[in-house]
Amino acid sequence: MKRILLLVSIILLLFVVKCNGQPKSNYEIYSNPVTGAVKYHFFLEKKSASAYKLIQGMDYLSPDVTTLKVGEATTPVFTINLSNDGFEYTVGIVAENSVGYYSGMGVAVGNVGTIPSTPGGVGLRKK
Repeated sequence: MKRILLLVSIILLLFVVKCNGQPKSNYEIYSNPVTGAVKYHFFLEKKSASAYKLIQGMDYLSPDVTTLKVGEATTPVFTINLSNDGFEYTVGIVAENSVGYYSGMGVAVGNVGTIPSTPGGVGLRKK
């Protein structure tokens, strides 16, 4: 009886530990709207020992980063579900017009979960 109880306890423990991973949240990759754009391409790259592949102004088809593409939308906002693990990510957005011409990539770096994103549009002005 003790062995059966021990076996059931181990199985339960493994199930609970396996299902109780890092909680996830929805995060938005976003930018200001681009005049004439009808489609936006969204990219996400997790920090690693190597330099980021997503670079400001890059042609997303030239150095092939298409594997980092996470989606497309007709608005400059895309939602992705990520673990709240504190990791740093680079996000990128490319705008495309109705003829198929596309912009250079806009990028930003941010952390998920533990550190707030860097505020954009910061300035100083006389009142």
